[in-house]
Amino acid sequence: MRIHEFCLKRSSFFSVVLVLGFMFVAEPGPIARAQGNQGCAVAIGTLHAGDHVGANEQVEGTARNLNGKFLWIFAHRTGFALWWPQGGGPATVDDAGHWAITTSFGVDADMGRDFEVAAVVVDSGVNANILKYIERTLNTGLYPGMQFPAVDTGCGIHRVTVTRTN
Repeated sequence: MRIHEFCLKRSSFFSVVLVLGFMFVAEPGPIARAQGNQGCAVAIGTLHAGDHVGANEQVEGTARNLNGKFLWIFAHRTGFALWWPQGGGPATVDDAGHWAITTSFGVDADMGRDFEVAAVVVDSGVNANILKYIERTLNTGLYPGMQFPAVDTGCGIHRVTVTRTN
């Protein structure tokens, strides 16, 4: 074997090892992605990637160590820039760390479309802004959506993509 052939084979081998190693380090699973560095963590437990959902579903999960912050569930049809807060307010987390929020997955015209659901933790200022959005929608009957909120990065974000089928 010539030296340049050896170097190419060795280089290819190390490239594969590097890429595989990067995949495992750079893309942790959903629970690892949802856990922050302060012991704060959120997880969606009842939805999994690729699940089929109806127009409205009870979405449940867990949260721990929110430290006076607020858990919100957001949803949007994949491809839309705007998001819709779910449940009419922040999720109530019980003593065991369990929460449940009724989540809407669009209108009948959205059948067959993918929706992304995100569990996020926000501070009191962002919580107040989301509550103002909720109040405005209740007063006007208009639901224009909103930008994804500034989240507490120490708590992580758990996202799941599902498909509306009925």
